[in-house]
Amino acid sequence: MGALVERAKPGVTERQLAASANFAIADGGGYPHFCIVGPTSMANPANIFGNPNPSDRPLEEGDIINNEMAAGYGGVTVQIGNPVCVGEPIEAARRLWEEAVLPSARAIEEALVPGKTLEDVRQAGRVILENGYPAARPFATGSTSPPPLPISGWRRSTGPTTSRRSRPVWSS
Repeated sequence: MGALVERAKPGVTERQLAASANFAIADGGGYPHFCIVGPTSMANPANIFGNPNPSDRPLEEGDIINNEMAAGYGGVTVQIGNPVCVGEPIEAARRLWEEAVLPSARAIEEALVPGKTLEDVRQAGRVILENGYPAARPFATGSTSPPPLPISGWRRSTGPTTSRRSRPVWSS
């Protein structure tokens, strides 16, 4: 994510942005699974999800880059997505960050401690709803629910749903 943020300047293309992120992952010993980027204007957005096949569209001042990346390292795969502004965010984007995204992330972080349940973590994310913003997609998908279709080798954990580690591990 750091490489993507650092490279996000006017004139850089979607393809160059994705290449920078993928190179940083691989150069650090990781394995890039996917890198989706989707810049759009903050003032007049026309893109709700990134492009898994990045184009040669150059970034412009005032863009926001919707993104999602997944990478493996040492046998563990993680996934992250964090909007990145090219230049200063417009007021609506700043307000969304300050009123929904940041408070929810901090509440979730506080709930990710030994002894807390996955329901505690899910409830912590409700800060978004409590502050008047809609929930667009499920939170922590696949962490406790079986998949809708049988998957070879998948089995439900029969153990407790409380965190016993110093850091959580989310898996399907």
